[in-house]
Formats: sequence, C-alpha cells, structure tokens
Amino acid sequence: MLFTWTRGSGVLEEHRRRGSRESGLSRLCIVNPPNSDVSGCLTIKGSRIMTDLRWTVPVAAAALSGWTSGAAGQVWTREVVAFNGGQAAGLPAGVNYSALQNNTAPYLDPSGAIAFTSLLTGAVTSTDNRALFFGLPGSITSILRESGVPGQLGEPGSFMGFNGGTLVFSGSYVGAPATSNGALFTVNGGIVTERVREGNVPSVIETGQPTDLTWIEVTTLPTVAGNGQIAFNALLGGTGLDGSNNSAIYAGPPALPRRVVQNGDALPDAGPGTSGVTMSFLNTPPLINEQGKVIFSGELAGTGIASPNLTAYILATPTSLAAPNPAYTYTFITRRGLQAPGLDAGITFAQDFNTVLTRTMDRFANLAFVQTVAGPGVSTTNNEAVFLGSANAPASITRVFRKGDLIPGAQLDERWSSFQTVALDGSGSAATDSSLWVRALLAGTAVTLANNSIIARVTQAGTTTFVLREGDAAPAPLPAGTLFGDFTRFVVNRNGTIVFTAALTGPSVSSSNDSALFIKRLNQDPVLLLREGDTFALSVGTRTASSFLLRGNNAGQSGGESSLNDDDKLAIGVNFVEDPATTDAIVYFAPDAPPACPADFDGVNGVDVQDIFSFLNAWFAGDVAADFDGMNGVEVQDIFTFLNAWFAGC
Repeated sequence: MLFTWTRGSGVLEEHRRRGSRESGLSRLCIVNPPNSDVSGCLTIKGSRIMTDLRWTVPVAAAALSGWTSGAAGQVWTREVVAFNGGQAAGLPAGVNYSALQNNTAPYLDPSGAIAFTSLLTGAVTSTDNRALFFGLPGSITSILRESGVPGQLGEPGSFMGFNGGTLVFSGSYVGAPATSNGALFTVNGGIVTERVREGNVPSVIETGQPTDLTWIEVTTLPTVAGNGQIAFNALLGGTGLDGSNNSAIYAGPPALPRRVVQNGDALPDAGPGTSGVTMSFLNTPPLINEQGKVIFSGELAGTGIASPNLTAYILATPTSLAAPNPAYTYTFITRRGLQAPGLDAGITFAQDFNTVLTRTMDRFANLAFVQTVAGPGVSTTNNEAVFLGSANAPASITRVFRKGDLIPGAQLDERWSSFQTVALDGSGSAATDSSLWVRALLAGTAVTLANNSIIARVTQAGTTTFVLREGDAAPAPLPAGTLFGDFTRFVVNRNGTIVFTAALTGPSVSSSNDSALFIKRLNQDPVLLLREGDTFALSVGTRTASSFLLRGNNAGQSGGESSLNDDDKLAIGVNFVEDPATTDAIVYFAPDAPPACPADFDGVNGVDVQDIFSFLNAWFAGDVAADFDGMNGVEVQDIFTFLNAWFAGC
C-alpha cells in the first residue's frame, strides 16, 4: 500500500510492502515540510528500526524541554468546590451555601488552597448566617462563623487578602463599642490570630509618635505579597493627631506590621526645584512585593509643588524592623506635571497618580502603569501611554507604548488605540526577565470591531508579540469557524501562563453561549476550560453557566491576589443562568500530571515502534493528542518533535 499525504510543499509517504521478501516493512518519509529544511526516512520491520532516521537538519534538542503535549500536558480537570444550596463544608447538616463570596471570585494561594466567604441558609439565624471557608479542594472546611455572642466575631471576611499561605481578613466583634469592634486577622495553618484591632496600640511605636498611639480603623483591603507580607491603609488616634495627620500606610509581616508613611511625613527628595516636601492623602491601596517594598501614591506639599501637579508615586524600601527606628526609606518615582519619559520635551503626566488604577509591580520592583499625558501635539488620539521601568531606579522608567503609535511589524497602519489592563509576570531570576502583558484595543485602516482586541506580551528587550487577537480561530472542541471576540479579562502567572475570558463569534454562536474561559501556556495553544451554556449536574439540579469571575492580574506578587497560581491551578466564581445576580459556584481547575514518558504515546509496553504508528494515526486524524509540542495545532513540526522524543527514549 502506498499512502501519500500533502500539506503545502511537504510530502509524507508511508509504504507498506507485502507479499515479498520485504513483507512487513514500513517506510516513513518526510520530505521538505513547510517552513523547515528537515527531511528524512525511517524504515521499520516489525518492532525493529532497520534504517536510522537521518535528517538533513538535526531536530533541536530544545524541543524536548518540558512536556507540552496537546493531550495529557494540556488537560485540566474541573471540580465544583461549593455551590449555592449545597451543604456548607464543616457545618451542621442542613446549613447551606448562599451568595458565595459576595459576587466576587474566590482567593487562591501558591499551594492551591482556596478561601471564600458565604452567606448561609437553612438552620441559621440572622446572627450566624455568614462563614469563612478555607482549604485545599477536597478538604475545605469552615474555619470561622459569624456569632451573636458578645466578644465573638460578627461578620468575618469583609476585607480579604490571600497569598503565601496567609489569609488576611477583617471582622467585627459582637457587642464591642464602635471604637474597638473592628479588627484585622490572619489565618495560617487553620489558626486564626488577631493582628490589628481598633483601639489597640500598634506593635511598634516609633520615635516621635504619640505614646498613646492607637489604631482607629483599617480603611482599605489588605494587599498580600507572594510570601505573605501585607500592606494596608489605616487611621490612627493619639495626642496631636487629627484629620490632617492621622492617615497612614502599614506593611510587613502580619505579626509585626510597621509604619510605612503617615500624613505629614517628609519626602527628602521630590525632584529638582523642590524642598521641604511632605506627603499626605495616603488613601489609595498600596502595592507590595515579596521583598517588602511598597509603592504608594500620595499628595505632596512644599516649595516647588503647585496645583494641580501634586500627586506622586513613591517607593518605600524596608531598612530596619528594630524599634523604635523608622522602618522605611523613600525613593521619589515621578509626579503629575513632570516630563513623561520617552516622549517629546514638554509632554507631561496629566492624571492624578491617586486615580491611576491600571498599575502593577512585580517581585523585582519593576513598575508598569498607564497614564494620560498633555503637552505640545497631544490630542485625544495620542494622550495615553504605558510606562515601564524599575522603581529602584526611576530614571529607567520610560514609555513603552503610546496611543496612536504604529505597531512595529503589524499590518498596514495598525496603531494602539487604548490600554485596558497591564500586568507583569515576574518571570525568571532577574528584573530584566520579567515581561509586560497588555490588554488593549487597536485602530487602523485594516482594523475593525471584529479584530481590534488583543492581548500582547512585551519583553524588556523590546520584542512585542500579539499572544491573542480578536478574529483568531478559537481552539477545539469549539466548532470550526468559532472565532475569538473581545478579550474581557486576563490574569498571568510567573510561567507566562494566562487565563482569560473572551467573547465568541461564529455560525454556531448565540447570545446564550457567546463567552468562554480559556487557559494558555506560554508558546502553546489556548485550551477551553468553560463556556457559557455549559451545564453542571448538582444536587440542587442542573445549572447553566452564564459568566465567570476572575481575580487579580499577576499572581498576587504586587499585592493583588490572583485566580491563577504558578502551578497553573485556577479557582474562579461562576454565575448561573438560574440566578445571575450572585456567585453561584466556586470551580477549581488543576492540570493533569504529564505522563512520565511522552514518547510512550499509547501508554502500553513502554517506548516501542507501535507508539510511532499510534502517533501517526492520531496525527492523520487531526487528534489534539498529536499536537505534541502544544503549539499551532496539529502540524508537521509535531512529527519531528515526537520522533525526537521517541529516539531519546525515557
């Protein structure tokens, strides 16, 4: 039998000769495949290689690094952790979940543990109808429940942060005076510990602070770095403190948070032409990384500072935790009204930094943010830009993209139109390894509403890659002709894996199934995780997914929690058609472990010749399992990659 397959200019031939001295011989030839100079033939008899496969160009050994199979290496298992109406874990029978996580996504930490709150129904009263849940999938339990008993906690989990195995939440004590009923707690190893309580004295009172200093209120959601350090805004009380100087930021280990900055503190260096500068209006949630470095925004006052150019970004670096010394030193980063780096002279930052919420910091203290600009030649077509650099060395910060810029290597006159989200993946071992990720819209002659949404990755060497673009084909098992629409949200981890939600278009798409959730590993094809319209068979009946809730952008390393951890595990909230107003379920995804030996394609008898035929059968059938390198779908390169692995053995 002679079989010839052609794709592009490549020809793959398989000869099976029977009825002769060469009965049982098989010969595989790959000749001039597309985009490759690699050619060669392999002769097989029974289970023996008769002729070595000889390539005109050796297959790169790098193809063997990691396991990126389109089969086991690209499959995520799904588990419903909790759902409205279901039995609440760790509580008496008949106490059920209701309104999970207050219509937001759950929290996920590096180990894969999940934290969430829920209202309760069933055998409950108005004084015990809320609880906090925590644990790994399969072992989640209630660790704290609202109580009507004086001295015990009322509603736990109003503010929550989670990372590094440390859960931080706020709550209030029942029956306590309003001046001392609120507190900040941590949970580690299932043990709940009070850390900050209204009316109590901070752990450290620094030189110059009132001796009767007390906490009044924790005013913002505590942010948690990847190693569990926290940062939060607070109001203080004590002799000489009032509305002009009682606002502060604290950060550090949960057991010993230290004052980062307080209204009225001096900023030694606020740029050329300034002196006697002080800081105030410290109300925006700070960023914190694993080094304990904190970036905050505030309003400045002093010589050389004039309205409206008051707000600034400042880096606080921990120097000493020994009381009563100040714990942080300051580095001025930039301020509204100053020259926007990387742009023409006279173009300045035009937005209050207190209102810039599209910002992120990685574990190396790289900072990325979106800012509006003003000045000569600036109009609504070019008044926004993305800036990136090291907060440790503010002079390194520069413009990466600007609205209206031509995109290098893009088609025709494609330009940046707006920037929606920025994230840093914190990958590698050095600050220059971290990549910037941007969700943005494009404009241009060839750009329409059907292809203007993108997610791009930018290395610090300046290479920009469109990772995903509206109008690209969505992956199987979605029907052929299904395309990506707008990208509505994404999160990224340190591996460069992203999870994203996207609209869908195509002949089989309707308003009841036109959005979906995907995961995409770096340099691999996206994988469908969940689609609007998918159903869940639960004990309360069949439920239909309508929308998906993600948390964070970049794995919590800048003080923002994430739905995705560095093991490519994921926890999300799902709304159901039957009750769209609340988070109806918490769903957990975990990647299947890769097979011990990728070359043992059929999983039988180790690596043998039959694995080659099994792989080729899958390849000719277009089976996703034959996407051996996990890139660009099933293509000729997958054959080379598989054969390289097969010869290497296990």
